[in-house]
Amino acid sequence: MEMQTEKIQREFLQSEEWKNFQQNLGIEAFEVSHQGIHSLVCQMHFISNKSFLFIPRGPWGEAGADNIQGWIEKLKEEGKRRRSVFIHLEPAYGRGNPLEAQLVKFGFKPSPKEIEPRSTYFLELNRPLPEIFQSFRRGMRYNIKYSEREGLELKIREDNEAAENFIGLYRKTASGLRYKPFPENYYRLMCQTLLGKIAKIFEIRYQGKIISSTIFIFYNKRATALHTFALPQCKKLKCLSYALFQGIAYAKENGFEIFDFWGARNKKGLEGSAQLKENFNAKIQEYGAPLDYVLDKKYYHLWKIYRKIKSI
Repeated sequence: MEMQTEKIQREFLQSEEWKNFQQNLGIEAFEVSHQGIHSLVCQMHFISNKSFLFIPRGPWGEAGADNIQGWIEKLKEEGKRRRSVFIHLEPAYGRGNPLEAQLVKFGFKPSPKEIEPRSTYFLELNRPLPEIFQSFRRGMRYNIKYSEREGLELKIREDNEAAENFIGLYRKTASGLRYKPFPENYYRLMCQTLLGKIAKIFEIRYQGKIISSTIFIFYNKRATALHTFALPQCKKLKCLSYALFQGIAYAKENGFEIFDFWGARNKKGLEGSAQLKENFNAKIQEYGAPLDYVLDKKYYHLWKIYRKIKSI
């Protein structure tokens, strides 16, 4: 049976703004398109002069049997021209989508590597905000009301001072996290590139002091809670619950259809974060499996050995 055309939504990791951010990080980022199917591709160096091409949450557009092969051929041309070892794709489509079988047919295979979260928690915003609030678990509703009673205040910003405040919280809290955050310069360049375009910072204040700061992405009808740093006192004040609810309320008010809590379930070091999101009665979105197209079998094997050594 011939594959039907699949319309795949464009997510922020495929946006022009994200391409600019990658380029500011010093990563070669470019676009590969063919007859209605599009992808942002990042060239990632991993050892010496060896690299792989990474397609985050792609492709997007109208994908079908008539154009997918041509798109893959263009990817292969780029990979060979750049002497890349393989092409690594982490799709925007859901698990079980027929496009995956089509990609495998033309040479992609399951990958051992995962860069972006394989799954995420999300809420549909197609109901009035009071109904959305009432759908939260009882404990979450209590947390949000408790934060309001304690006098937490929200400021939505996209200026340089807000970026510096975010970096300041990073410096105070990064060493105590159960997961390894990105380097400081990553967040600095993110703020410089995305604020005022597709990103805003939500600051939560208590008695005039900033106690948490969250970067939210607003792109293509989807709002995403991307990165948060918070002082220890936030736990008592329930400010992370409060900040996420404020993001949901802002997204709903401004016509967004999906709120993405951003993050995989069952990921080591983030169990508490997963429980927090589940208390919003959020649904699970499972993305398709990561795939690789091997261009150099010898170095692909060496890369897998290198990856194991690095993880140790």
